[in-house]
Amino acid sequence: MITITLENERNQVIEKIGEHDNREYLLKYTDNPAYNILSEISNYDHEIVLSEDTPELIAELESIKTDLMAKQISHVDEIIRLARIAQKHKGYALIITPFD
Repeated sequence: MITITLENERNQVIEKIGEHDNREYLLKYTDNPAYNILSEISNYDHEIVLSEDTPELIAELESIKTDLMAKQISHVDEIIRLARIAQKHKGYALIITPFD
């Protein structure tokens, strides 16, 4: 499972989400240059998305929703919701990790 954590500027966890089978669709874009942020998600390392980079992440997530099923879209919408919170708060970040 890939875990997405919203943290504030003091590295305090605001919210953490994950979905049992989300590796299937979140890792699908690894090494795909068309997806600058999603291409960096991996099974062995974490990716930090700073508040100023969240608009790009949101755009990438919106674009993959057409290939997903309803439950997967719901999870991607939750990630987008966290990204929008981070976008509003300078210093917030999303941590995307295969570790819990």
